[in-house]
Amino acid sequence: MRQGDLTRIQEESKGKGVVRYRIFGLNLLAANTTHGDPNLLALQSDPILKFLGTLIQCYQTMCLLGSPAPDNWINEMRAQGKAVTIDDFLGKATHVETVPFWYYGGTFGTNQKYGPSLLFKLHGPEMLVKLGEAFMGWDAVALLLYEKGKDGLRTSQDALTTFTTEEALIETILRDARYLILTQADCQYLEVYTRAADVEPELHAAAAEAEAYIKSTAWYQQNKGSLAWDEQELCYVKR
Repeated sequence: MRQGDLTRIQEESKGKGVVRYRIFGLNLLAANTTHGDPNLLALQSDPILKFLGTLIQCYQTMCLLGSPAPDNWINEMRAQGKAVTIDDFLGKATHVETVPFWYYGGTFGTNQKYGPSLLFKLHGPEMLVKLGEAFMGWDAVALLLYEKGKDGLRTSQDALTTFTTEEALIETILRDARYLILTQADCQYLEVYTRAADVEPELHAAAAEAEAYIKSTAWYQQNKGSLAWDEQELCYVKR
């Protein structure tokens, strides 16, 4: 376990050259919202988005938006009296492919009662923020990061054509992708899968940007002396 001031990064070998990094602590503002600080509500997703935005900026990023999250979102909007489609959310210029399995709750599967998941190229930080606000709480957004110059959409589509087991799928994705990033436990923490041996400086730089953002908030400045690590929340919470 390696840690910064506010985050912790746990490394674990998953075999066949795959390493999983778990990034803890990015949910600090979200956890303290649930612990009685409602003023943090508008900020709660910002640290994880800051981490992701920092990490993906040097890569071509494909997004897997897992079924049944799009249908859930559409139903939520209809309950609010809004008739929308997923094209309205993504924008009609976004080229979307489908993949024949579901991804939800941070897990891949093939239950046919759900429709196909959606695959598209992530264009800009604004779309990342929109996805974070609408879908990451369901752990239904997976990011596949490729070196620039690759045909990321075609490569990721090829990797996602068949599903046998989650382990095999991750191994297939990482034949070409530098990173596969998943959220877990209702966006409590991140899982970053990779085969590359030189990723730790990038992960720590992204964590440092997220920490810097947290430390810049008025709430942190007011409460930094009363924070303690909570093993259930997996972040620092106010005591």
